[in-house]
Amino acid sequence: MQNLKMSMNLKRKSIGFTLIEVLIAISIFAMLSIFSVQGFLLVANMEQRNREDVAVEQSFHKVWSLIGQDLLHIRQRPIHDQFGTVSGAYMAGRDPYLVEFTRGGLPSLPVAPGGMMRVAYRLSDEGELIRTTWSALDSADIDDVQERVIMSGLAEVQFEQLNDSNYFEEIWPPLNTQGDTTNLMPRMIQVSLQTIDGLEMSRLMPGIIPATTGGPGGGRGGNGGDEAGDET
Repeated sequence: MQNLKMSMNLKRKSIGFTLIEVLIAISIFAMLSIFSVQGFLLVANMEQRNREDVAVEQSFHKVWSLIGQDLLHIRQRPIHDQFGTVSGAYMAGRDPYLVEFTRGGLPSLPVAPGGMMRVAYRLSDEGELIRTTWSALDSADIDDVQERVIMSGLAEVQFEQLNDSNYFEEIWPPLNTQGDTTNLMPRMIQVSLQTIDGLEMSRLMPGIIPATTGGPGGGRGGNGGDEAGDET
């Protein structure tokens, strides 16, 4: 009889789980769930960062390509407004634009003889790099101005110009330059971009080497030819 009671007690003890066992199981399940969610979020964040990095790289590629094409075709050609005031062929560091210059290499049109136009870049308060163009050089027609945002999310944009003394100037023409500076051109141009996330990139672009012969309107190294048909 005693053996029978012991056997029944053992069976009762072997049925189900104790409270401690249930708590341990729940704790293990909760930890596995947390690790699984964290792993999923980590992978999702990595994919999101990869997509954002690709988007930033594409934006930089577009900006460098456009700025590079513009600076490749800078021309030594000043402009005149309706009052006869002359503005230099290349100017930098003067509000509201970071840089402003005459660009060639375009099809010759009635409104833009010689295939040239005026190009300027500025950085808005919202961190947008804006490209401004005028198809007619010597015109004050407001309707002729076209603006396009080519990149956003920027904290700083710099154009620095190499002078004849091999120093980079933020303002062009340099403030201490005497005489007529309307045709003064930089030898090289360094462009620097910094995003609001702290990413910095810079490029060194060729300028115009002063020529011993040839007048205003000359191209790189003093060559006056414009390559018609190049796209902006």
